[in-house]
Amino acid sequence: MKRTLLLACLLLAACGSPPPATPAATPEAARRAEAEAELKTYFFEAARQGDVVLLREYVKSGFPVDVRTPQGYTALILAAYHGQETAVRELIALGADPCARDNRGSTATMGAAFKGELAVAKLLLDQPCAKADDRNRDGQTAAMYAALSGNARLLGLLRERGANLAMKDAQGRTAASIAREQGAEEVARSIEHAPH
Repeated sequence: MKRTLLLACLLLAACGSPPPATPAATPEAARRAEAEAELKTYFFEAARQGDVVLLREYVKSGFPVDVRTPQGYTALILAAYHGQETAVRELIALGADPCARDNRGSTATMGAAFKGELAVAKLLLDQPCAKADDRNRDGQTAAMYAALSGNARLLGLLRERGANLAMKDAQGRTAASIAREQGAEEVARSIEHAPH
């Protein structure tokens, strides 16, 4: 109840009145900006913690579901990275873009792969926009992130979904070479001997 009241107060403070003509010039604009920043902080923390009730309250109150951090992370990207499968599912149902990219071009699927979150990665790969071979700005794929964490099961899922495990990133590394760099020799061999 206390959290809901806080949310309502913050939403009113941030959205209650139209912005002044020169936003940065008034104390009201500064308070508004501070309230908006605080709202975002709580929203992103709810995503990290998997607080589905709070996420739902935010979005149903008019808060933009795909609002971003300075790094370009959306709530869905953060929920995926933190293994919050129920929150990821809820955010998608609320209209979040499951294929949004952060400032480096990485997707929620890449974050889930890096953290070894198999169920979250599967949920994201089930979305119509998902591509198993999506690349970020460094040419890295979800398979490369799965190799970084030595996750053979996740690599298997990505392979099933059409990932090309022989792709190279901007530095010329493949999923197998990344796994080998991390000391996951068995995973590297399984990638090299997998059918392409």
